[in-house]
Amino acid sequence: RTVMLSDYHAPSTPLSGGRNPEAEIHSLQLRLADAQAKGQRELQAVQRDFRERSTKAFAAFTEKNNELIRANQKLREDNKTLQQRTVALLADNGRLKTIIRLRQEGSIPSRDASSERDAGDGENT
Repeated sequence: RTVMLSDYHAPSTPLSGGRNPEAEIHSLQLRLADAQAKGQRELQAVQRDFRERSTKAFAAFTEKNNELIRANQKLREDNKTLQQRTVALLADNGRLKTIIRLRQEGSIPSRDASSERDAGDGENT
């Protein structure tokens, strides 16, 4: 007897649960489509959450960074003021040392009202 291709068709007896093969395949395809859709929804939710969190984190970082920039600028200004004040104090210190040395040498008369005023101005008489 010659074997025909038609002899190898799927059996007509139902598979699991009494379904025929086409119904079983269709059911599996529907389950797969549902699982894919659920996975897609979950992925989108995770992506949305990530975007929201990263946006908030970036906004907080930007605000903190701007605060630090402002604080740094204030420190630079304060530092400049302190440097200027230090230069002025060093100059005053130099003048006072000169006055003390001149007094010790006797070049400046003893203190009275006029020499007190001159010493305050950093001038000698």
